[in-house]
Amino acid sequence: MPVVLLVLLLSAGCASDDDTAAAPPSTDIYLASYTLTDDTLRLDAPANRTERDGYDNQPQFTPTGDAVLYTSERNGQTDIYRWPLDADTPHPLTQTATSEYSPTPLSDSTYAVVRVEDDGTQRLWQFSMQEADIPAETGTLLLPDVEPVGYFAPVDTTHWALFVLGEPPTLQWSARDENPAPTTLRRNIGRSIQHRTHATGVSAVQRHDGVADSVLVVRNSGDVQAYAPALEDEGDHVWTPEGHLLMTSGTTLYQWHPDAGSWRAVYDWAPATPSRIAASPTGRQLAVVVARPGYDESE
Repeated sequence: MPVVLLVLLLSAGCASDDDTAAAPPSTDIYLASYTLTDDTLRLDAPANRTERDGYDNQPQFTPTGDAVLYTSERNGQTDIYRWPLDADTPHPLTQTATSEYSPTPLSDSTYAVVRVEDDGTQRLWQFSMQEADIPAETGTLLLPDVEPVGYFAPVDTTHWALFVLGEPPTLQWSARDENPAPTTLRRNIGRSIQHRTHATGVSAVQRHDGVADSVLVVRNSGDVQAYAPALEDEGDHVWTPEGHLLMTSGTTLYQWHPDAGSWRAVYDWAPATPSRIAASPTGRQLAVVVARPGYDESE
């Protein structure tokens, strides 16, 4: 596949060498409210927010929870869109000659992306979140010497956690300055790196050979601990503001119950397959990416 799709697969993340003819998966973004009863999360009926034949993916709520940023593939490349929850249509934030992925708010006015540059280099860039009559055509390069970045999460105002492509992919810890020297914390990790809105640090999935994968909690570069066994099928995970861990596997969204040491089903999209999840920082709402019939992001 073209280089621009490197950040689409790794089960909806990074491409393998033999994917040169593949097209982006056709995916929709669903929104759903949830309730908590005795620490058990229950999902209301999800509503398809995008509902079109094409790639709409990688949702993230804005800090105020009133809009969703997401990646949308149109006319052969991807741009970033902002969809206020009370609006009928989205608004493009970028309209560039390159492709941008994984929009992640940094503040009320800025967000970061992985940008696939003209020569295929994948690096971290920053853009303005402010809507304008003419979408942004350029941004600010954040980490000039760190590439190829596949995914990332802001740890706090001073550090990044990065999924850096390679054989194997690595989890790297980087300062937010112009000339950082990233530290490799783990090798052979999954694509899902998530900020813990309820606590310090981020989380990632450690891949193992012959035994179950594990969800890691990374509080700082010197504190990396296994938190829970990861589910199969290259599932994505997220934390709710209340501190509950959710993860997708197969056609189902699951919740981890630490006291019982088990995963419990929350919602089944069968025969469709959910993948990425985002939780509103203001609570009680999720955005979930679901593959359209005939597509499977885990392939």
